[in-house]
Amino acid sequence: EGLSEKAASEQYRDTLTYFAASFQRFDRASLRRTLGRNLDFLVDAVIEDPAAMAIPRHLLSCNQSTSFEVSCILLKYLVGRMEELSVRRDDDSIAFVFSSAELDESTNSTNEGKLDLAVASTDESFEFRTKRSGALLLLFERVLKSLAVFQ
Repeated sequence: EGLSEKAASEQYRDTLTYFAASFQRFDRASLRRTLGRNLDFLVDAVIEDPAAMAIPRHLLSCNQSTSFEVSCILLKYLVGRMEELSVRRDDDSIAFVFSSAELDESTNSTNEGKLDLAVASTDESFEFRTKRSGALLLLFERVLKSLAVFQ
């Protein structure tokens, strides 16, 4: 059963990559019109299922022109949502929001004391903001890596 789950998972990732590949032939205007209007949907998909990161990962690495265009679209989107990377606390201090894995890792690292980390909460909106923040940070990372590749 484990083997069939692994095969299904690989097939799912391949399907996402093929889906992303269908966009690489779009001209600039079509890519902006199609992808730009659906970035919230794509980010929500990445939040729901991290395997969906295969779509932006492929678009950012497929070829120079598509990568550049997708980078521009994503950067504009991400810069417009910078405020979603942090959350204001009751005492008016600002805390950066990390995914729970990053939070666990960073509290045990040399970052301790250098960064005011948000504490996990039972509040659903806080959990959603944490997941969304993690997805946005991953997209930022992918965009910056793709810009370095094609220089």
